[in-house]
Amino acid sequence: MASYRIEQRIETLAQNAVMKDGRIEARFSVDQVSYSHWDFDFNRGWSSDFWLAEASIEAENYRAAFRRFREDLSRVVPRISLLFRESL
Repeated sequence: MASYRIEQRIETLAQNAVMKDGRIEARFSVDQVSYSHWDFDFNRGWSSDFWLAEASIEAENYRAAFRRFREDLSRVVPRISLLFRESL
């Protein structure tokens, strides 16, 4: 099996932040996918409404790796969207 690095940019409609222990975090992980703010730095904060989902996936081919990545995204992104929608 080979390892495939896959990334997907996700646009959001809400200005959202991730907090951990009262500190701003620009990333979080669920399963094997890591989500980070597209253009975050501590001086400017969140300057865009995009997140980057990225993962390294072991699979027999790129199609299988991409399918697994999309399955992981399809479980997490709707839940995140609902949380942010409800908080507006």
